Amino acid sequence: MRSCRFALAALVTLCGSFAAARADNGRLPANETVTQLLPENIRTMRVTPRGVIEMPDWNTPFGERACSVLLSRTAANFSGGTYTLQGGLAQGEMLGVTYDVPAGDWPIKLDLAEVIFGTQATVVATTTEWSILIYEGTPTNGQLIRTESSDGTILPHIQIPAGTNGVNLNFSVDPQDPDQIIINSFAGNPNKFTIAFRIDRHNTPPANPNCDAPVANRNAFPATDNTTIGCGSGYGQLNFPTQNWLFANNCPLGCQAGWSTFSALNADTNIGGFCITGCRPRGDWVMRVTYSSLSCTPGVGSCCLPSGECITATQSDCATANGTYNGDGSTCATVNCSGACCLPDGNCIITSSGDCASQNGTFRGLGTTCATANCPQPTGACCLNNGAFCLVLTQTNCVGAGGVFQGANTVCGANQSCPSGACCLPTGQCQVLSPANCAAQSGTYRGNNASCATANCPQPNGACCFSNGFCLVLSPTNCSGAGGTFAGGGTTCPGACGPTCNDIDFNNDGSSFDPTDIDAFLSIFSEGPCVPPTSTCDDIDFNNDGSLFDPCDIDSFLLVFSEGPCTLCGV
Repeated sequence: MRSCRFALAALVTLCGSFAAARADNGRLPANETVTQLLPENIRTMRVTPRGVIEMPDWNTPFGERACSVLLSRTAANFSGGTYTLQGGLAQGEMLGVTYDVPAGDWPIKLDLAEVIFGTQATVVATTTEWSILIYEGTPTNGQLIRTESSDGTILPHIQIPAGTNGVNLNFSVDPQDPDQIIINSFAGNPNKFTIAFRIDRHNTPPANPNCDAPVANRNAFPATDNTTIGCGSGYGQLNFPTQNWLFANNCPLGCQAGWSTFSALNADTNIGGFCITGCRPRGDWVMRVTYSSLSCTPGVGSCCLPSGECITATQSDCATANGTYNGDGSTCATVNCSGACCLPDGNCIITSSGDCASQNGTFRGLGTTCATANCPQPTGACCLNNGAFCLVLTQTNCVGAGGVFQGANTVCGANQSCPSGACCLPTGQCQVLSPANCAAQSGTYRGNNASCATANCPQPNGACCFSNGFCLVLSPTNCSGAGGTFAGGGTTCPGACGPTCNDIDFNNDGSSFDPTDIDAFLSIFSEGPCVPPTSTCDDIDFNNDGSLFDPCDIDSFLLVFSEGPCTLCGV
């Protein structure tokens, strides 16, 4: 393909591709035209290999199309707008677009291929002969599986009346036709297919139809979306430069022959104010396709239940089960029924929507990750300035400001005071503390503004002493119910329930651990008087076991006198 254009003046002849850029004086080259087509100027031409079909709307030309998937690699509106007509496309040259399909959809059936051709101020009605080519993979790394060419009878040529007009060529196969276009994933370049259109004959071909640019006002040309910008801009506006293709004829001074992606074609270059036009268009081809997976059952697809389980169901059944429907033809093998869940404490977990709701979390959607969930951090009361002042902050900001975070969703007290309430300590005591100070003492916080009068702090277990000297560790309530004597919270067995001996100052003369106490004890034990006579001696049941004048009292007295423990005989 080759076209020569006079970009600046008669003295400078610039030869390049059909995708010429603007010259510095703002003129468009002769073989690239920006065209505005109103909806009433674009006729939809619906054709099949078996002939023309007349349908008012492609959305339902053959009835149920619930499994159809639309793929587009252009920003253009197919019902009207501003396009760039690529006037340098010669006979035998082609435009193509590669589309990606999920691995689970293969093999697929081609439902529809669309392309827009247009004219700009033509002086005659135009007829363009064309072909559609379907590739598994790409044109350079794949295989051609089908070619259909217009014949003017069964498969009509593109016909456009004189003036500025367009045609949206719709190529499809009737679902009732046994000769469907089935596309498989190409082993050498999987999960891709390419649709291409070829200009077989222009309406008014030039003398050298394979290399010279056709006359602009007597021919129709394929459109790219209108993203024309200044020469030498780098073509950053191309959205799909590696998926749009050009097939160029082998012509002297023309574009590189054969198939090339737009990214591999030379762009315009601005040298010293002169625009050297390249081969790369400034927009993507105005083409799109619709396909359906052969494994798709209309009206049935995968459904993610709140539990995270995936089932195959109709959309209505999925809604009845409070599930999320993933579309007709979707399969559980390719669906992720879990997602990011933002918990109230600001943490993020990956779980099902139902489990997230049970934890009062916010589900970010199926397939989402915690890396992009942006979970909001909870706020709470923050005690600052040694507890003298309170602000509601996130924990990070509170710690950064040197404060003590009181917990998620806590609030400040009156006049921005730090919140406080009854705190049940492990000892069974109750104190009014802040939540953080209560936690620091291993206490149980009863809530902001709670009073100790109503805190009902549980008393800790302790030694329960029975009359026979036996000991169990019980709660105060259980000890009382069992007829024992509670020795106090935190006390333990053994030791807490031993015998209680009298003071070792037996004769109460104010002197302990002196021989007169022994003399007095032995005198009383022998049923004699208290010595010295001026003294008042204690009861002879020294160990208070209820037994008088028994040897155990002597043993207990002598043991305590020797600074030993008070014990019962044999204990």
